[in-house]
Amino acid sequence: MEAINKMYLEDTIERIKKLRDELNRNEHRIIMGGNPDMRKKLNQEVVSIIIASVQCGLDRLNIDRLIELDDIEGLTYEYGVHVPEDHNSAEFEEWKEQEYNRIREELHRIINIIDDYLAEL
Repeated sequence: MEAINKMYLEDTIERIKKLRDELNRNEHRIIMGGNPDMRKKLNQEVVSIIIASVQCGLDRLNIDRLIELDDIEGLTYEYGVHVPEDHNSAEFEEWKEQEYNRIREELHRIINIIDDYLAEL
């Protein structure tokens, strides 16, 4: 039984590392959005990792914010407020750049949470 728990723990840690690497590798795609399948898969993995971390006896990995992370596509066409109407204007490009940077900063905070979590293991 102890060997099974150790394997589950090692698998969970590897999944956390893989998630961190995926966030780094796909940063631009995550920020821009427009790929609901990728986002759904990412959100499912986040939930699964949070649950697995607790089941392994580890502290809960607090990366829930990743599930609700904005993306440019969603802000532009679905739920954004104060989005410039003319998507060909300098005002829109400025808005898009500001939002991109805001989302990137939030994503980096989440990646840092994962890095700190892994460092404490």
